Amino acid sequence: MSDADRIQEGRPASEELPAGSRREAEEYRRPTSVDLVRLAVYEQPGGFLVTEERVGSATLVATLGRLAARADAAALLRRRASQLETQGFARVS
Repeated sequence: MSDADRIQEGRPASEELPAGSRREAEEYRRPTSVDLVRLAVYEQPGGFLVTEERVGSATLVATLGRLAARADAAALLRRRASQLETQGFARVS
């Protein structure tokens, strides 16, 4: 995928996964805002990285945790998703 395609889809141009990594993501949007929040779990050698990406005029990435088990990573993602929904965000993907 080209950088132009990534940018058009609202993803950073430099979004390349390291070799051996895989990403699963959910996206949330507040009905009154154009900002997008993407929660992602990256499978990496030795564990799972959970991140929150806030996509607007710039993309801010926060690490929510690094966990050894997929179930723990999924639980962390679900807790953060629940917090976002409480704040008025709705899942869009």
